[in-house]
Amino acid sequence: MVNTNKADNIQIIVQDKFKDVHFSIRYMTDNKEPEVTMRNLLTENHPTKQSVNLKTDELFALSYDVKTMAYGTKHVMDMKFTTLSERYSKEPHLSDALDFIVNCIKKPLINDETFAEAKQNMSSSLKRIYDKPNTLAALKAYALGAGDEPLSVFSQGRADILNRITIDDLKSYLKKMLVEDDVFVIGIGQIDLKYLDVLRTMFPKQNDEICASYCLSNKPYKEDQSSKRIKQTSLVSLYTMGTNNTDPNYMSYRVMSYLLGTLPNSLLFTEIREKRNLCYSIYSNLMHYDGVLSIHTGISKNQRDLVLELIAEQIEVIKNDGFTESLFLSAKSLLKNNIISIEDDVYSWINMSFSAWLLNKSFVIEDYLHEIDQVERQDIINAAKSLKRLCTYTVVGQE
Repeated sequence: MVNTNKADNIQIIVQDKFKDVHFSIRYMTDNKEPEVTMRNLLTENHPTKQSVNLKTDELFALSYDVKTMAYGTKHVMDMKFTTLSERYSKEPHLSDALDFIVNCIKKPLINDETFAEAKQNMSSSLKRIYDKPNTLAALKAYALGAGDEPLSVFSQGRADILNRITIDDLKSYLKKMLVEDDVFVIGIGQIDLKYLDVLRTMFPKQNDEICASYCLSNKPYKEDQSSKRIKQTSLVSLYTMGTNNTDPNYMSYRVMSYLLGTLPNSLLFTEIREKRNLCYSIYSNLMHYDGVLSIHTGISKNQRDLVLELIAEQIEVIKNDGFTESLFLSAKSLLKNNIISIEDDVYSWINMSFSAWLLNKSFVIEDYLHEIDQVERQDIINAAKSLKRLCTYTVVGQE
């Protein structure tokens, strides 16, 4: 395996595990509106279906996909493509594939017809997202707790802003994005390292330092709710941690979250679901770049107050060193297994490499496993003690 300097915005990992070669080209800008909605609208034009179909046979079943996501203060447009390794083709074709992809990125087909179709597709997508009560509860919680901080910005855009965007707005924004955005490119597979220089020419580095991580500020605790014609009530609670993934001791927060609500026999699942049958599902999650722990659950609306009380009790169990050694070791073991399995899935590998790059690190499995091994019980206790309740949002079902 060969990797470039961790400070380089172009990385190639030579790996014979995969028959195809996989590339991710990530454009980054500040995570704010209206830029986020504009970028999501652009994903509907990169590239046109016709252009891909015409090239797919010529470039050995090349496939291409564009998605957006948020990393703390940064919004990312991720353009992925896959094609056959040149090792299995009679002639080099990766240069042609890269030229084709760059052309798709820089010159998408934006006319009245494709613009109208893109707006309709994005509008329908947003409606489907907001129809999901668990997703709606999470988005409402982020907006309630974050105020005007980056976590409040939905990575997939906003319908009200979408309605105001004109075709000229989109064309102008594309030009601005291509000039001003930071770009990260990673390729995994049997790739000749000569393409490093090709990619550096195509995607020059903009900034020496990119800061995506921040800590959501503490605020007075808030609660809010809305109702929806659904059977199940969805509840999301947020806690600030006072730190984020730039902290040298951050791995203790990851282990703590596994113990609290990720393990199959986590404290939350065992005490609230298994013993009392008060919820349909419950889990915790870390928002690494925002310094936030979230707890998600589906409950009967009549059990809301009791469930919130029991969630608080499980956090107290950790603060007071009341968890078993077996549970502690299981949390570390599952986290280690999940890290080890990353290299079995190419896109998980890409995501972890990108996350490491944002932290000015390289993704080396052994380093991550060593960090997990170094986590002690007291580290978990300290992590739990740093949690502060931020907000709770409930989408109440009409049972």
